[in-house]
Amino acid sequence: MDDIYQGWDGLEAGSLYLVEQILRPLAQNGKCEWQRWDWDANIRGGSDPGNGWRSFEGQNLLIVEGCGAVTASSRAEADLAIWVESDRHTRRERFEARERGRFSKFWASWSAQEDLFFQDHSSQALCELEVEN
Repeated sequence: MDDIYQGWDGLEAGSLYLVEQILRPLAQNGKCEWQRWDWDANIRGGSDPGNGWRSFEGQNLLIVEGCGAVTASSRAEADLAIWVESDRHTRRERFEARERGRFSKFWASWSAQEDLFFQDHSSQALCELEVEN
C-alpha cells in the first residue's frame, strides 16, 4: 500500500486506487497496471524511465499489505484477508524505528485516518484470519 497511498492524507484514496487499478482489473483480465505514488514530489508517477508505472499478471500470488487494503470492495476481489493486530504503542515504536523520526509530524494525522477508515469499512470484521503481532 505504501506505493499507492496518495501521500500522508491519502489512505482512503489509496484504498480506492487499489481496487480500481489493481484488484478489479486483475480479477477481470488477469493483469493490472498502476502508477506508484512519488512521496518526494507528492504526485503519482516517478522519476524512473517508466514514470512509476508497474504491472502484474496473474498466475502468481499477489499479497497486498497495509492499512486500507481491506474493504468490502477489495474483499469482493480477493481470495483471503488477514487482520494483523498490534497495539497503538507498538505500531508507533515500529514506525519511528523504521522512519528514524523523519515523518513523526504525520503520525497523529495518519493514525486518525486509520481509526476512521477501519470504523467506516469494518475492515477487521471482513477478515477470515486474525494474527496478534
